Amino acid sequence: REEAKMIQIAKDEIAAEAQKQKKMLEVSKQYMEKIKKENEINKQLIAEQRIRAQEEEKKLQEEANRRLDEQERKRIETFNRMKQKSSNNQKMYLEANKEKMLQEKEDEER
Repeated sequence: REEAKMIQIAKDEIAAEAQKQKKMLEVSKQYMEKIKKENEINKQLIAEQRIRAQEEEKKLQEEANRRLDEQERKRIETFNRMKQKSSNNQKMYLEANKEKMLQEKEDEER
């Protein structure tokens, strides 16, 4: 009878330890699932952040390109205006010289 009681106590202790181990395993499993979910959320957030950064970089690049295009257009316009002025000045000079030369030629002929 005493032996049966000790055997039962040992069985109860083993069952309690098994239950304790099972509970610890369940807690550990839940913790790992929580960590896994948090990691997935973090990966998603990082991916979204990268996408936003790439979109922002693309916008900045487009703006920079637009500004460069605008500057280039202005440079071309300025160059064309200066070229036109120079051409007009040359025409005026040639006209003035032509008249002067004609006048000189007429003077010589007289």
